[in-house]
Amino acid sequence: MATIRGAFYEFHAERVISRPGQPLDTRAGIEIGPQIGSEAALQHARAGKDVYTFAGEDAYRLALQVSPGKPVQEVPHHPPQSSPTGRMDVYFRHYHPGGDHDKFGHIFFGQRGERYVPKEFHVVIKRKHSFAEGIVGELYANGVFVCYTLELAWLWNQKNKSCVPRGKYSGFVRHDHKDKWRIELIGVPGNRQNVQIHIGNYPRDIQGCVLVGTSYTPDAVWNSTAAYEKLKDTYEHAHGQISVEFEGILATPWGDYPGARSNLA
Repeated sequence: MATIRGAFYEFHAERVISRPGQPLDTRAGIEIGPQIGSEAALQHARAGKDVYTFAGEDAYRLALQVSPGKPVQEVPHHPPQSSPTGRMDVYFRHYHPGGDHDKFGHIFFGQRGERYVPKEFHVVIKRKHSFAEGIVGELYANGVFVCYTLELAWLWNQKNKSCVPRGKYSGFVRHDHKDKWRIELIGVPGNRQNVQIHIGNYPRDIQGCVLVGTSYTPDAVWNSTAAYEKLKDTYEHAHGQISVEFEGILATPWGDYPGARSNLA
């Protein structure tokens, strides 16, 4: 059944079925659920449940009924988690009643992905400190400090034995590991594959990847899981093309800083 202008519907954010541009549909088991009355929609939203309606003006009026504060409109973005089938399409535009992102349900409206403009997720790793086996750095996401990093020392880009060369790389999110989320780099020189940002503490946990932590000591980062969750949370607020840029020192295990050979395999 197609949606009706002026009507309200249950909205189940965990079910992602329709793609942008497809006709809107309502049936059991998809994100736009059964039709409900206006009073039920009001109670749903006040109870923290999401609601959908086709027209933006109807969504705005409902948001004002839910809370007297000014509603805040948010552009479409990806859901925090993929659906049970693995889909990660963008949401619809929506209002946060009273400007509160957590207290009330979202009021979704319009077409899926309408006016969606992805934000670049730009990660910069500033390599700062060299130790016997590794290099500790600082990770920034869109200009904001997130955590510390640990990489292997520089061994002229040897596969599984060296950190990657300085430069800017594209990236993407993988969901097929045990942790279900990690950024992997694309286009690392030397045909290096599976260079990722992930959890770990010591150089022995690395084969050319990047570990994260909330603090560090020589050749170690700590509270890696907490740092990893912080990075994931930062990504949820800036979906779009991923880039990872490495800058700063390149030091060998012997503590020297090679010159002409320092940035190429």
